[in-house]
Amino acid sequence: MIHDLSKQEWRWKIPTGQACYGISWHPTAASLLIALSDGTLSWWNLDSQGPTKQQTLQAPSVQAIALHDQRQFILAGDSSGLLSCWRGNREQPTWQPEHLPSSISVIQCFPVQQKTIVGDRDGKLHLFNLNKKTHERSWSAHKKGVRSLVIPSHEKWFASCSNDQRIHLWYPAEEQPICTLSHHQGSLRALASAPSGDWIASGGEESSICIWDTSLWRY
Repeated sequence: MIHDLSKQEWRWKIPTGQACYGISWHPTAASLLIALSDGTLSWWNLDSQGPTKQQTLQAPSVQAIALHDQRQFILAGDSSGLLSCWRGNREQPTWQPEHLPSSISVIQCFPVQQKTIVGDRDGKLHLFNLNKKTHERSWSAHKKGVRSLVIPSHEKWFASCSNDQRIHLWYPAEEQPICTLSHHQGSLRALASAPSGDWIASGGEESSICIWDTSLWRY
């Protein structure tokens, strides 16, 4: 059941000296996963009484977090290139593949498939199968660090953006991007997809937002 939070507003303090490195909403419940600079991931439930901490996981040097499939998988990437995966409510990671060659900057899960894309600060992308616990492939995607990823609900393609001012659209099974968009004049920081996947939005440091019609791309 999703709680009606429309009339509620909270503000609560995190421990002194700590910074928030990431926040993810549970897809079907009123709860948050919060990553702090002290290397912890904490679940907070939100109800009419306010926020309540439910569980804390250890994730040293965390840089990026993601949730998949109604909390079935919790993912955290750190500055050493280590990806950690928790399944369910377990306190210890259930899987940690070999370290990636660079610090993890962003993680994005496929909406349906039990797979995830990881971007690093060297501009590379990495595809992992969470169910099989395998690393499926990597791409040398960008000349600078990957800042954002987006995967539409139909999962036919995904997009990445970077500090190199470019957006790439990819088929998961192919080595080269379908197309490259390079109209931005500054480092890119954010991507978003419409639920249908027919449009994506991009933004960065040049103080402009671009909207792209993906129906023009054949996939």
